[in-house]
Amino acid sequence: MNAVLESIPAVRILYKLILSFFAIVLIIGITSYITIRESHIALKKEIGETVVSNTVLVVKEIDNRIFERINHFNEFIVSKYVRDILTQANMDYEKMDNVQGFINEKDREWKSSPGKTITPFMKKLIENELSDSIRKKVDFYNAEHKYKIYGEVFLTNKFGANVAQTGKTSDFRQDDEEWWQSANEHGYYLRDVSYDESADVYSTDIALKINNEEGRFIGVIKVVLNIEDTFEYLRKSVASSRYKDVRIILTTRDGKNIYSSRGDKFLKDLSKDEYFTSANGETGFIDFSEGKSGRNGKLFAYARSKAFGWILFEEYKSDALFTSLNRLNKRLSLLALGMFSLSLILGYFIAKTISRPIERLKNIAHDIGDGKLETKIDIHSKDEIGELAAVLGRMTDELKHRATTDHLTQAFNRAKLDGVLPMELERARRYQRFLSVAIFDIDYFKKVNDVYGHSTGDYVLKAIADIAKNNMRKTNYLFRIGGEEFLIVIPEADLNGASTLAERIRKAIEIYKFEGIGTITVSFGIAQFKDEDTVDSLFKRADAALYQAKSNGRNRIEISQPS
Repeated sequence: MNAVLESIPAVRILYKLILSFFAIVLIIGITSYITIRESHIALKKEIGETVVSNTVLVVKEIDNRIFERINHFNEFIVSKYVRDILTQANMDYEKMDNVQGFINEKDREWKSSPGKTITPFMKKLIENELSDSIRKKVDFYNAEHKYKIYGEVFLTNKFGANVAQTGKTSDFRQDDEEWWQSANEHGYYLRDVSYDESADVYSTDIALKINNEEGRFIGVIKVVLNIEDTFEYLRKSVASSRYKDVRIILTTRDGKNIYSSRGDKFLKDLSKDEYFTSANGETGFIDFSEGKSGRNGKLFAYARSKAFGWILFEEYKSDALFTSLNRLNKRLSLLALGMFSLSLILGYFIAKTISRPIERLKNIAHDIGDGKLETKIDIHSKDEIGELAAVLGRMTDELKHRATTDHLTQAFNRAKLDGVLPMELERARRYQRFLSVAIFDIDYFKKVNDVYGHSTGDYVLKAIADIAKNNMRKTNYLFRIGGEEFLIVIPEADLNGASTLAERIRKAIEIYKFEGIGTITVSFGIAQFKDEDTVDSLFKRADAALYQAKSNGRNRIEISQPS
């Protein structure tokens, strides 16, 4: 048996050693290959993913900033105050005999007014209550951000005529403008960035449709949004970049330059540039150093604005980035040498790791073979050795169970009693605790065997043991000490407690209907531990009490009274 146990793991160890050293060589080979062939690609991929993520975050921040500005007026135009004024303006215009004629005439007068001249009609619109409210709102946000966020802001009624405005606009009639028509039809209008002469800012125009509470169209608001804070944010983004010599280019969707840290003119056409034509998709990384020496090449990361279609490019010099690659190659060479040395050490420890638990398992198996069933099996590896240790542990548990348990009734046997009762006596004596024992046997059990057969007798023994266990505490012990005789060790119980337990079991057995037999009874003898007691003396006193119960008519409990 021992020879078999030793020979099987020996083969497993051989396999493990071969695989371990093969893995070491494979790791060194793969590391060398990655160092020579893949380090360049790995670094570019890492840089690409990093800078693309950064570019995406910058674009999202730009979108968020602009949407925040839009929301300032989105909340304003749904107010009852604005809706009431526009509704009244529309009603006033509807009362006119020739609305369009009035608007056209005022528009001609407006356009013919020279330069910064403000006519009385213009002044009325610029200085009305709604215009004052808009100016206060614009001034508040401009002051809060400490620069001019908004250029001009004005509202029209549903006929396209100005109703309120922060300053003089280029014309009075707006319904022939693309932004007005788009807002009326689609609910909003966003224009690519441009220079707004009226507001004197680089801006994007935003127009929002205004509906009343019933959802009917009542007007449009146009906001000229200064994007200088976007330029400032991009400048800060360049300054805080972890990479040197980064250049940022922000273009419109059709390639017109909005902002460039490399100095491109505003609205310069960049649509023919190679990096722009190569930008396909929402985000990406473009490498123009492929096929070259890697020096003076350029790398571009880009991301598109989902709101405006703008494209942000971040430009890097590949030769500056590859300085890190050279350092990495040197480090990888040193790492390969270190891994070779580590492999030798690792191989040694792998062999020790495999052999040590086998040696322990062999010693444990010898101890168990010598009858030391309490030997601790503390091997928990997840390989064949661990599996063998687990099987051995289960076998040991089964042996311990069989050695201490009666096979038929699953009560403890005399071998277990020889270990438990002396221990409990010593504990009761040392700590001055109560301890009682109860012996019971089955009344007229011989008759059951003679009349119904031994198989029925086995059934009765098992059933009575189950009844007893079901009526005991977990701290009590049930032993089968003879053919039909059982003993219960009851820690922490005096004669009254032991009698209560015995009576509960006796009654449960008495009322139980045994299949094919009917009623069966048991008799109990109880004794309580005294300081001078030994195992034998305590047992004899309980046995004498049982004899007395038999003599007094059976199906009863007798107690060994202390002298």
